[in-house]
Amino acid sequence: WGIGLGQLETSSWVYPLLLLLIGCVAIALWAIYRQFIFGLLVGVWASTLLNFAAQCALLHAPLAGILAFSSYIASTWFLCHILCFITHQRFSFRTYWGIYLLALTVSVAVYFFGAGFSLIALPLAIAVAAPQVSFALKALKNRQLHTLVRIFSIVLLVNGLHFIDYPFLRPIPEAAIFGYSLVIATSMLFGVLLPCVINNFLADELTLQLRNEVSNHQKTSLEREQALVVAEQALRAKAVFLANVSHHLRTPINGIMGLNDLLLDSPLKPEQQHLVQHIRASSNELLSMVDNVLTISLLESEKVKLYPKAVSIQQLVNDVFDHYASSGPLQLRLINQVNA
Repeated sequence: WGIGLGQLETSSWVYPLLLLLIGCVAIALWAIYRQFIFGLLVGVWASTLLNFAAQCALLHAPLAGILAFSSYIASTWFLCHILCFITHQRFSFRTYWGIYLLALTVSVAVYFFGAGFSLIALPLAIAVAAPQVSFALKALKNRQLHTLVRIFSIVLLVNGLHFIDYPFLRPIPEAAIFGYSLVIATSMLFGVLLPCVINNFLADELTLQLRNEVSNHQKTSLEREQALVVAEQALRAKAVFLANVSHHLRTPINGIMGLNDLLLDSPLKPEQQHLVQHIRASSNELLSMVDNVLTISLLESEKVKLYPKAVSIQQLVNDVFDHYASSGPLQLRLINQVNA
């Protein structure tokens, strides 16, 4: 059942030191970046170190040692979670927890039936290997994987397959040394690969985020330009509409003013002539308003031209008085104040 510690002396102190060193690097990265994925990385090395400590403590207890070995399922959970996180796959481990519990039950039952080490350890070895092999193969189907992620998937696949040989190599001292050497090699690969893979993933995510922000900014600028074009088109349409309306209004007003002039030239009573003159003044006022509407449309389209025109203040004041006088007797007073 057991193997001599003397034959595994080198592996027994190199491996935990390696795990401690890589774990410290993972903790430092998590402390610097405070990213969830670096927390998963810390979990990988913490659970692996605890797994190794449990195996060393229970080295001479067959069933307990096998159960300690199977605790690597926790490290497997962290590794598979990292792989799914960086490949944007949906992570679900429920099926593999169920397989692990079933394998645990089978191993305990086989132990009590007096089976050999290999038969006891084989169900748990398969349960620990299954998620690593499954998630790695699923990731490798993606042909657009980054090279580092592809290498990580391959190492995870090899690591999973290596667990299946545990029941057969563990009872043989020479084979066990080879097995532990392979474990140290894969751990070193994980220790080098995982920080590189995660940093590359975060860099890609940041690049994608910046690219999306630039794209959104360009989209917003394009929408503003389109809105400006639509507003200019609406302004031009409004100016055309006002110009057309002003033109069509001027024609009947000019007709009214022409007929009013003819009426003024005809013999009229003083009261009638006064009313006709008011009609003339109101027509001029209406024509001026139409001209103002046209001027506004020209102002909005920046096509207005200013022409100097002489204005008679006396005539303007008389027009104001005449306008209000036609409404009835009013108390009107003109105040002229000149500021010094």
